[in-house]
Amino acid sequence: MDVLGETKRNRTAKVTTHRAVVEVAGRIHAEAGPDPDGVLSALTEAAVAHLPGADHAGVSIVTNRTIRSVGCTDGVPRLIGEIQGRLGEGPCFDSSTTGTALRADDLATESRWPTFCDVAVRQTPIRSILTMPLFRDGPTVGALTFYADRPGVYGDEIEGLALTFAAQAALIVQNRRRESYFRTALANRDIIGQAKGVLSERFTIDSATAFALLIRLAKERHEPVAAVARRIVRHEPNLLH
Repeated sequence: MDVLGETKRNRTAKVTTHRAVVEVAGRIHAEAGPDPDGVLSALTEAAVAHLPGADHAGVSIVTNRTIRSVGCTDGVPRLIGEIQGRLGEGPCFDSSTTGTALRADDLATESRWPTFCDVAVRQTPIRSILTMPLFRDGPTVGALTFYADRPGVYGDEIEGLALTFAAQAALIVQNRRRESYFRTALANRDIIGQAKGVLSERFTIDSATAFALLIRLAKERHEPVAAVARRIVRHEPNLLH
């Protein structure tokens, strides 16, 4: 048996897979549109295509004790998310709390989430789970999770590949979120500028006074400044009376 040759082939295969993961993540970053859910769907589909043993994938958005599944490759990750949300336990919750990757090699014998595992084994084909955090935004955490229909799929080498993909995916998600915030900020700035113009013309006041009036209206109505500005630009009746 050529042990050295086999080791060299395994090492070459691992490097090739790592390179493929980085390259596909780069293509998604370059080609994906601004829609966040579309980016996440492209990520999970690419992850299943390139990660050995992965049958399904999805992104869990956890806020406090609620969970929302997005970018799922099929209905199984959504069902797993619903089970975790209903029971209030599971690997996505724990990963979001600890900020670390979690692996369950066999849900049939897993003891960390007994109720979740019992329901998941009875209602889904899933037996192995590997989940890792993608981003944190205040109380909201995103986690990328890989699911396999067989137990014992995610060994150390595959977990390393998954972490490589998750790191690339995290960069893409963070960039898309920053771009979304930037576009929102620009849109809000434009609408606030238009509202200031309406107020200035209506009350014959300067820009600074119009902005102060806009802020006062927002506080009185307990609404964001941009929301009040949109109402002013739409000339909603009774807003300025």
